[in-house]
Amino acid sequence: MRQALAHYRGVVAHCIKWTIIPETPLIRPHMIHPVIPQIRTRIAQAFTMHGNPEYDIAPSNSEKYDDELVNAVKVFQEQHGLNADGVIGKNTRAALNKTPEQKIQQLRVNMERLRWLPRELDDRYLLVNIAGFRLTAIEYGKHALDMRIIVGRNYRSTPSFNSRISHLILNPYWNIPDSIARKDLLPKQQNNSHYFTSQGIRIYSGHGNRSEALNPDSINWHALGKHFPYVLRQDPGEKNALGTIKFMFPNPFSIYLHDTPSKQLFQKDIRMFSSGCIRLEKPLQLAGFVLNQPEAVTDLVAKIKSGKTITVNLPQRLPIYLIYLTTWVDELNNIYFSSDIYGRDKHILEYARW
Repeated sequence: MRQALAHYRGVVAHCIKWTIIPETPLIRPHMIHPVIPQIRTRIAQAFTMHGNPEYDIAPSNSEKYDDELVNAVKVFQEQHGLNADGVIGKNTRAALNKTPEQKIQQLRVNMERLRWLPRELDDRYLLVNIAGFRLTAIEYGKHALDMRIIVGRNYRSTPSFNSRISHLILNPYWNIPDSIARKDLLPKQQNNSHYFTSQGIRIYSGHGNRSEALNPDSINWHALGKHFPYVLRQDPGEKNALGTIKFMFPNPFSIYLHDTPSKQLFQKDIRMFSSGCIRLEKPLQLAGFVLNQPEAVTDLVAKIKSGKTITVNLPQRLPIYLIYLTTWVDELNNIYFSSDIYGRDKHILEYARW
């Protein structure tokens, strides 16, 4: 990252003009569009900045989005944390429009964040990059597992902290937080009197273990406002929001990792759909790594199929670091970028006055 910072400063010193690519409808491969020559120029400038050989394309005034440019854009999308589909939309355009000066600031902010981490992270650990929507399992300095994740929405942003995973819960119940029950689920029940029943959600008068489930038809849901006097809990099953497995670690934010039935959301570029907890693309593979027993996955699958809620304790607690990096480097020293989804880079720059 220091090397990239020095290089980008050299690019800025040569005063490369960075024109803004205007807003356009989606541009798909092989389409003809008047903005294509500007995108071609921008990709050539990206070669000066990043050195990726795919960016070294021939100059042309052609308005056709040809195969050579499509391939270069796909590489650019992957480098900037986007789906490498070659379709130029608002997220790709925003990444193309990011200037060298902005990337310099981005590098400085993220190098500062890395200074906040412990010097030694342990032999085996999980690195959850909130801004990059990625979870990486590290074993003795090597990437053992990598997957997409879904993080919290803007107004329920996932916090940064570190902890140690202590146990897994198979076929978990979802004890629904009051804010989600009141703001998200109550309106659905008010619009459809069978919603809670259809989703396997039970209603209780309190948190006590001896509480009996209430009949949803006996409650006037439309009379409820800001005060929500009930406790909601979703039974395990196909519709359970936590999927079939969750990973628990102590923290003051009630954050955990979990499976999800909404697999299609992993195909999105910007994956901010949760209420703060982290949804996993490959929960079973992660369970094998966390338990340090890849062969244990078969046993876990059998236990999940039983339908019983089972707690599996780790033989040794595993460190987990939830961090917010909008710039990072892989094992081959390739540099990657992502959007500042929560505006945390912006806040640091305001306080640092860089």
